[in-house]
Parts: sequence; structure tokens; C-alpha cells
Amino acid sequence: MPRLHDTLALHTGSDALFAIFQSARMHGGDVARQRVCPGQSLSLPAGDGCFHFIEQGTPQLHTGSSAALLQTGDLLLMPHGRAHRIDCPSDSAGDVQLTRATFGFSGPGSSLLLDALPGWLHVPGVDRMPTGFPASSTDWMAVTLASVQTEAAHPSLGSGLMLSRLLDLLFVWTLRYWLGTSAAENCERLHALADPLVGRALTLMQARPSAPWTVESLASVLNHSRSGFAQRFTLATGTTPMRYLAGWRLQLAAQLLTSGNRRISQIAGEVGYESEPAFSRAFRRHFGVSPNRYRQHGPAANGWIGED
Repeated sequence: MPRLHDTLALHTGSDALFAIFQSARMHGGDVARQRVCPGQSLSLPAGDGCFHFIEQGTPQLHTGSSAALLQTGDLLLMPHGRAHRIDCPSDSAGDVQLTRATFGFSGPGSSLLLDALPGWLHVPGVDRMPTGFPASSTDWMAVTLASVQTEAAHPSLGSGLMLSRLLDLLFVWTLRYWLGTSAAENCERLHALADPLVGRALTLMQARPSAPWTVESLASVLNHSRSGFAQRFTLATGTTPMRYLAGWRLQLAAQLLTSGNRRISQIAGEVGYESEPAFSRAFRRHFGVSPNRYRQHGPAANGWIGED
């Protein structure tokens, strides 16, 4: 398990986690302050992902078969938007007060990002941070959380955009913290996403989806051996470079189909297919519908990686 400051240092470069997060296109939703009285619960159905910032109290989190005790100052990230419940025990000295902020993803990298994350991530309050965690980082978190609360309480011009960007930062900061703790030691996939080699490969494929990439050409550009590159890429993403590229191209095509009036043949070329028929066959295999039908009716299937 890497030391905390070593893990944090990994994120200063062009890592795969950054590239995937950028392509996931996170967007903020609603922010609300809520109160839970002793003996009562806040039950939330499955839906958007969310943050909970515990302003006061010691609530209990229940999600499926797992549970956790939270304390004042804690930050909880529920990335998958799974159903969960926050209880204020009947013997609590006072109410639980929290700020809840929701978010979603609209980009083709969202599945890869979420597949690497656990059901929930817990960041303790500033006074209970592990030894060695930079004080400047905890100060930053406090300022960011305060900014989220201020923008939500006093909306003004551009508040929606401000909140969305603040939640972006809070999400990445939470992952950065969590990667440096023992709680993440068994998440090999998430640690692998800090690999700068994989990050550069993802950036190349995302920036030039129409290029005739092969494992050999990517490895050559990255000045790495073919086998070594392929192994590190698969460890980080759970799929091969070419399967990732196929999925990325088709998800990008799906977005282009529903966000403009480009001809299907034009979209096919933009995402790396030499002919419209070849593109249409691949699209149907991946989504279960033709490009024309997808354009008319929107998404008919979820998921994005795994075209064989």
C-alpha cells in the first residue's frame, strides 16, 4: 500500500483517472440542507449520485447490507446513486443536520469511472484526518464545502455553473483522499487509474477517435513495449485498448446522433469507421438498435464497454 503523500503525488500528472473523469462529464444537480430528528430517518431511493456533508450529529448510514457511523464534519460520497438511508438514533442528543448535493454524468466515460468505485466513500472530518494528510488540503475542503452551501443558500447569476464546478472538484478531491487510505487498499482498479501511461493513452484515443489506432501504434507513441502497455491498460480499465476504443467511438457516435444534425455517414467517419454500413452494424451490435432509430428515440441500452 503506497504512503499517503506518495499516492497524492500520483495525481499531479496526466493520470487515467483524470482523463476518465473528464470524459464522464459530471454535472451538478440540487443542493439542499436537511434535518433528521432523533428516531427518524432520511430514506433516499436510487437515483442520482450524491454527497452528504454532516454538519451536526452522529447519524448512521444504511445501504443494502452495509452500515457505517458518521460524525459531525464527515463527507459521504454515494457515486452510484444507490438507495440508502440515514438514521438519527432515538437516543441522540440532538438532530442531525446535513447538506445533500446531487450530481449525474452524461459522458461516455461514466461507466468506466463508476465501475472502479465502491458503493460509498467516507471522508472523516478535518479533526480526524489521518496523520500525514496535508493541512492545506483539509483547508481547501472546508472552503469548498462552505462555498457549496453559500451558493445554494444565496443563488445568483451563474450559481448553477458554480455549483457544478465545485462538485466536480469535491468529487476528485474525495477520490484523491480515499486512494491514500487503507480503505482503498483492495481496490486495485482504482489505484491503477493513477497510471500516467494509461492516462496518456486515453487522452490520445479520446482526442483522435478517428485515427487508425492499434495497440502497436499506441505503444509506439507512448514509447513503451506493446505487451507492457497492454497489460497496464487492462489492469487500469478492465478491458483491452481496442475494446475501450471501440466502446468510446460508439458512445461518442451516440452523443453526436442526439446532439446535432450531422449525416450518419459523417458521424461514422468522425469516429473512425471507413463506411456507413460498417458503422451501422457495429452500432446495432453495441446498442441493439440502428443509428437512425437511436437518433429518433434516444438511448435504448446502457453500458458502454465490451464490444467484441
